[in-house]
Amino acid sequence: FLCQRMVHPPLLLNNRKFTLRIYVVYFMYDNHDETYNENTDSINSNVQQSQPYLYISRIGLVKLASVPYCNDSNDMQKEENSIHMTNSGRETSMLQYELEFLRRYFEKEGWSYDELWENICNSVKQVMHTYQEQKDDFSPSSLLMSAKSHNGKSEKSFNHHHQQQQRPRRRLASLGIPKILGFDYMLDSKQKPWLLEVNRFPGLEARDKSDELVKRQVVQDAWSLASERLNLCSGGTTAISSSSCTTKMDDTSLDMLL
Repeated sequence: FLCQRMVHPPLLLNNRKFTLRIYVVYFMYDNHDETYNENTDSINSNVQQSQPYLYISRIGLVKLASVPYCNDSNDMQKEENSIHMTNSGRETSMLQYELEFLRRYFEKEGWSYDELWENICNSVKQVMHTYQEQKDDFSPSSLLMSAKSHNGKSEKSFNHHHQQQQRPRRRLASLGIPKILGFDYMLDSKQKPWLLEVNRFPGLEARDKSDELVKRQVVQDAWSLASERLNLCSGGTTAISSSSCTTKMDDTSLDMLL
């Protein structure tokens, strides 16, 4: 189990608690080609330039609890789950709107939606940086150092074992398959976003018409970007550079982060 401190006091919409579902498109990549050299008992590393691999969608969902929020302890106990529940997989009567709904509300209140969005983008980048650093802890060089410290010598089968481990990742990277993540945020009364969780497998099937267009657009944009990265749309053979990736995003809802 994972315990989290409640975000309090929460920002309310229509007197209800709400969360934001932010969609992030991630492309697996492997820009460190490292192999073990048995003759020198060392790691040969070849660092390659990679394309941008992380994008955030400007369209997303605002999920409102089905019951108005209240501070009365008695009423809160009666409707505790419904007051706090914004999980569309469990709460069927909750309300959903597009992010544009939240932008209009911020403009009405005189708050800066652009500042909120910048904070969310920075949060996503920090999370993915942390994830990447954790993956680096399991790089071939770090694993070899760990093996030496425990065994006093390197394993001759290290290179083969590493290649076997990296084969699925490199295969996915070469195919350019997009991974769609769902970042869930809650805002406090000062409009500060707090990350609640990262969904590796966010539900991309429409619950109803309230989220159908958003989810369909996110999936379509992710695969359109994947096609452009592999240069399939134009039928050409020239690899797409990092700079060209950024200029071709005008027709989609995706912005490059990393």
